[in-house]
Amino acid sequence: MDSTSEEDKLKYSSELQQHVEACKIERDVYKDWLQKSTDELYGVNRLPIPIRPLLHNYRYIHYTFDFSQHFTLPHRCRQIGPMYFVTARKIHMFGVRVDGIPIQYNYLVDENETIGQNKNKYVIAYFCWRVMAKLHSTIYYMMQIPGHARCLIDAGFAHSKRLYRRSDVDLLQDIAEIVDKSTASNKAVVMKKENNELEWEWRDWKTFFACHFKPLKGIRQYQQFRFSSDHPGCVFVKKKTTMMQKLK
Repeated sequence: MDSTSEEDKLKYSSELQQHVEACKIERDVYKDWLQKSTDELYGVNRLPIPIRPLLHNYRYIHYTFDFSQHFTLPHRCRQIGPMYFVTARKIHMFGVRVDGIPIQYNYLVDENETIGQNKNKYVIAYFCWRVMAKLHSTIYYMMQIPGHARCLIDAGFAHSKRLYRRSDVDLLQDIAEIVDKSTASNKAVVMKKENNELEWEWRDWKTFFACHFKPLKGIRQYQQFRFSSDHPGCVFVKKKTTMMQKLK
C-alpha cells in the first residue's frame, strides 16, 4: 500500500481544522443561549413545574431534549450468568431539560408503547404549529454537528445510568426511583402512576402533522431553524451560524 502523499496530508489536515472550527462556532452559540437563559432565570423562584407558554416576562427559555440509551428489565448489579442471554424488556427514556432552572424531566416509556426516534420532520412541524397557535412568538431550534453534540442533558442521563448499574431493578417504578435519586435536577415522569392515573397523555402528532404540514426537504443539511408568529407556516433555515438564513 502506498503511503499518503504530502498533498493529501495537507488536505486532510485542512479539512480537519475547518471541521473543528465549525464545531467550535456552533458550540459557542449553544453556550451563549444557555448563558442568556441562566442569567434571565437567576434568582427566580425555581418551582419544579413546567414554565407555561406566553409568559411575557421571559424571553430566553432554553430547552434541551434527546433520547437516552434504553434501560432493561430485570437488571442486577451483579448480573446472573444465564440472564445475559435473555432478551430483556426495554424501557426508553426521553429527556427534556430546562437549562436555566435547571431541571430535567425524564419521560420513561415502556417498549410496548409506540415510540419513534430521530423524527426531525415532525419536530419541525410541531414547532411550526406552536407559533401558529400563538403559544410562542419565536422559537429557535438548533442542532449540534453530529459527533459533537454533548450537552448538559447527557450529564443527567449519565447520573441515572451510573446509579442504575449499581442497583437491582425489577419494575418500571424502580427505574423511576433511580432517576429521581440520581441527582437533584433529575425528575422521572412515568405514563401511569401506581394507581393507574395518567401523568401525561400520549398524542398521535405524527398522523396530525402528516395531514396538515409538508416535510422540509433536505432537512439534514441545516443546523438552525427559526419559527416566527409573524410568518405562520414558514421556517427560516441556516446551514451554519455564519451563513444567511433562508425562508422555506
